[in-house]
Amino acid sequence: MLKERLTSYGLYHFTIVGVGICSITSQVVLFRELFSILEGNEVIISLSMFLWLLFGSFGSLIAKIVPVNHMLYLFLCLSSALLPPYLIFFIRYLYGKFFIYGEALTFKASAIFACGTLGLYALIIGILLPYSQKVISERVAKTEAADVYILDNLGDNIGAALSTVLLLLGFKFQNLILISAIPIILAVIALTSILNKLLTIPLILTSGLTFIACFSPSLDLKTLSFAYKDLVRYKDSVYGRIVVTKTAQEITVWESGLPYILPRDITTAEEKAHYPLAQRENIGNVLLISGYSPELVDEILKHNLKEIDYVELDPQILTTAREFNLIHHSTKLNLIPMDAKKYVSQCKKPYDAVIMDLPTPDTFQLARFYTTEYFSEINRILTPRGVFSFSIEYSQNYLSRYQKELLNVLMATVKDVFPHYMIIPGERLYILGSKAPLSLNIPLLLNHKGITSSYISGYFDGNVTKDRIQSILSAIKDTSPNTELNSNAFRLVIEEWFSKASVNPHLVYLILILAFVLCLAFFSITKEQVIFSSGFLLMGAEIILIYLFQICHGYAYLALSAVIFSFLFGLLPGSYLAKGVKRNQDRWAFFCDILLTLMILVLLLAIYRGHYRWSPQVYLGYGFLLSFIVGMQFPLLARLKEQTQEVPYKLFSADLAGAGLGVIMVGGFLAPFFGIFWAVFSLLCLKALCIILGLWRQ
Repeated sequence: MLKERLTSYGLYHFTIVGVGICSITSQVVLFRELFSILEGNEVIISLSMFLWLLFGSFGSLIAKIVPVNHMLYLFLCLSSALLPPYLIFFIRYLYGKFFIYGEALTFKASAIFACGTLGLYALIIGILLPYSQKVISERVAKTEAADVYILDNLGDNIGAALSTVLLLLGFKFQNLILISAIPIILAVIALTSILNKLLTIPLILTSGLTFIACFSPSLDLKTLSFAYKDLVRYKDSVYGRIVVTKTAQEITVWESGLPYILPRDITTAEEKAHYPLAQRENIGNVLLISGYSPELVDEILKHNLKEIDYVELDPQILTTAREFNLIHHSTKLNLIPMDAKKYVSQCKKPYDAVIMDLPTPDTFQLARFYTTEYFSEINRILTPRGVFSFSIEYSQNYLSRYQKELLNVLMATVKDVFPHYMIIPGERLYILGSKAPLSLNIPLLLNHKGITSSYISGYFDGNVTKDRIQSILSAIKDTSPNTELNSNAFRLVIEEWFSKASVNPHLVYLILILAFVLCLAFFSITKEQVIFSSGFLLMGAEIILIYLFQICHGYAYLALSAVIFSFLFGLLPGSYLAKGVKRNQDRWAFFCDILLTLMILVLLLAIYRGHYRWSPQVYLGYGFLLSFIVGMQFPLLARLKEQTQEVPYKLFSADLAGAGLGVIMVGGFLAPFFGIFWAVFSLLCLKALCIILGLWRQ
């Protein structure tokens, strides 16, 4: 009997680790699945993370009223393992049912979609942590909240490492979930065989059928075709999902829900190539940043140049394009799989032209390429008469208020760097910058070079008129440029996105501030405000450091994953160390608050003085140390709580609620709307407020 009890005790503990592995992997995969079919910006990402953590926080509170039942606990554990693959299929079906693929969802639609697809699973995960302590303590042996917290962090770390490695090895999203579910399924089967042997066989059959269905390529393609019509092939890369569709013999390559390589579009190809390249008689090296198409390369090659260096972040895009013969076979074309910002910052090669063909800066990742700092790097690698060109979407007949303001910001950024600049209103609005004078007479320049064109020679003079140019120039006003730490361009795109959904972003932010104040008051009553504020600070700081890392080192999946992992990894040794503290837990928790405040102050001063360009190792160390201190606080406060109640439900809830509000307020509003400096300043104020509350209580 004793041996069976000890076996059960070990298996129950293993379920906590298994749930941690499965939950973190499912979170990674479900979010990637969600954003692979949606046009997601940081607000949508922050919103989805916030809703996930909010449901988890509610789940932790609900666990208090859930009766202790071994089989119910095992059912919830099994649900955490087997539900995510079906949620993937549900996300695809729901999107295909109600939306058009490639369509950008509004704020309201995104919130409803995220709640409908992620809410139930996040609620189950939120229930499981405090409920596991409740079940084990009442039916097996006394277990502390600190033990549950440590075991969950161990599972989270294993899950994060596993998901990173398997994605690098090319595993598909749903297969990644199933592999990570194996430990928890085995633990549940083992416990079921002890508690109720009759249910063991049905449980094995259910798990086996799920594995067979989800590993089936036909079912995978069938469900994905709900979101992508005329699907031919797809592959999951570390940067997103690449999908190939074929309509009327025309191949389109999609990347994370957006058309990336489109069917023949000679008009756009001529504009992108000839507007900048016609400016100079002799063209040597050309740098093409993203936006590949065979037609564009053909038009560029007409200028009898030396080399084209094409920089693309995701090498799988290039591999897919080769498989469908979309890559131009030319000895003059060099393919460089690398983050363009990182490539430009390290580049020593001079270019006669740089053509940047990126989407409008509707994410922070894209906004990095429209800053004075990045334009200055472009200017550095240009030859004395080199030309830089990029374009944005616009309405040819009417510029909205947000389009005018975005144009003002981008022009102010160009003026800050390039002494000569020009606007050309074509199918897109083209902006050129150079150290030398520019000419608008593109057809004449092409004739002098002996270059033929279909669209420009016949339609340029009729479309690009002085009246259209003057109309646009008259809308340009002096304003602040776009910078790395204060992305005005990203803010304007987000404001326009909100306005299309008839949502006032300032009202949303006021509602979030009210929710923050109410949560702080609610958790302060029973002294959980320390964990609430630390959860807010840790997630907010993680978002800020991800932004800063992309600014300094580009978007490199493995390096960025390491930074994210450092914030997770530090929680484990921190919580384990604090578990050994037997006295003065409240003083130690207060001391941790002081250390967190000092660390945020260091980050704020570094940003203020412009010394935030740390090495990757410093980013890793900072994230680890910050999470180490936060990890210490939970066991310290949990032991104090357990002196008056058996399971600290509100402590679990406060941790998740604080993290959720930290994600949405910092990542979705403070950083985009007020800049990174003020976002960090808000974190400092929050911890300072908690210290004042702690001193006042003492």
